[in-house]
Amino acid sequence: MARIDWRKAESFYITALSKPTLNEIAEKFGVSRPSVARHSGMEDWVEKRDRFRAEAAERTQEQLLEQAVTDNLTGLGVMEGQLESLTEINDRLLKEFRMRIAVDGRLEAITDKDLLDSVAKMAKAKENSARAISFLKGGADSRTAHTFAELAARSSKKEPPA
Repeated sequence: MARIDWRKAESFYITALSKPTLNEIAEKFGVSRPSVARHSGMEDWVEKRDRFRAEAAERTQEQLLEQAVTDNLTGLGVMEGQLESLTEINDRLLKEFRMRIAVDGRLEAITDKDLLDSVAKMAKAKENSARAISFLKGGADSRTAHTFAELAARSSKKEPPA
């Protein structure tokens, strides 16, 4: 039998996507199956593969959580920008309204109902934006608040969030 680099054979076994059989390793590296079995047993290949896969899964989970946080923060920035825009629109409309009062001293074109409807719509839009920001931050308004750690634990157990 040929001499092989057992570190390469071990690495092949540990890092392969699908678990290779001892026969597949023996064939790939040109050695006998009993020789592969002896080396894999003495060097704890199965334990090393399990540990490698667990660490890879943990790193993947951390990366997914980091991406989720980044995505949520991006969404939060957009929502804060929208809230600022709504506030600016509200301020501009209020300023225009005050200017109209100052110019004519009367409100013939605007009825009380129109004014109340406009103010109510602006208040509702501002409230909805504030609620969305609170939700993205995981605040009390988020119906069911979950930490990223809880979500990670649930997703690793394949449980749907409550």
